[in-house]
Amino acid sequence: MSRDAARPLAPEDVPAVAQLTEQHDMDDGHVFVWRVDGRQVRQSNIWRRVDLELDVAPGSHAVECSYSSADMESTRNARLAFTAEAGRHYVCTPRE
Repeated sequence: MSRDAARPLAPEDVPAVAQLTEQHDMDDGHVFVWRVDGRQVRQSNIWRRVDLELDVAPGSHAVECSYSSADMESTRNARLAFTAEAGRHYVCTPRE
């Protein structure tokens, strides 16, 4: 496991950003973010898991993600929308 440096998706002139990360839990599974607002943010890597920390601008965003656990794996990516607020931290988790 390694942690990727925070990746800015927000323009540099945006003074306050929100952070988007993924759930990685041995018991509850792993969520992998593949795209944010149509922009690819992850490369497939079978050798190691890279945990993403993404800085996003406040406002509406579209996220594409997948899920994997010891018991199951998503067959296609899920698409979800959320509205980010500056200074908040959002974690993509599987639906309970």
